Amino acid sequence: MDDQALNIAGARLGGFTQGAGLEERGAGRVLLLDGPGARPFRTLVERWARAVDRPFEDVERDLGSERFGTGGPQVLVIDQLEELITDCSDPEERELFVRAVSGAGAATWPRIVLGLRADFYGRCMRDARLARMLPADAGSSTPCPSGGSSGPKERAVPAP
Repeated sequence: MDDQALNIAGARLGGFTQGAGLEERGAGRVLLLDGPGARPFRTLVERWARAVDRPFEDVERDLGSERFGTGGPQVLVIDQLEELITDCSDPEERELFVRAVSGAGAATWPRIVLGLRADFYGRCMRDARLARMLPADAGSSTPCPSGGSSGPKERAVPAP
């Protein structure tokens, strides 16, 4: 597994990261992309530009060249990665997104956390770039059930 990536297959990350206090914080520690949607590259550029307070066009150029630049969040959480397959019908948009998040070795890149449904794991593994980011032997994990303020989620992650 690439040291730039931490992967969780089968888990719903959005609620978990928000409940754990890891929601979007501008140029802070974590940026949550809660589903890439039908326009994954555009969505990534918009969210990253907002987080780093830079013009859309500048960020689009950088990410299109596989560079995140400096001064951004340390962690980029991409939840519902399966939307790359289910919602995006534009191969060029999909390619730009995959290239941007899987570029090799940039020291200024954020750590990438991928969340996807377990039934789409094999399809993501067919792309060599995504396969480098996903462990070949990943098991499926399930989201923590809600349990109030002292439930399993709160005990697992007591603070950001």
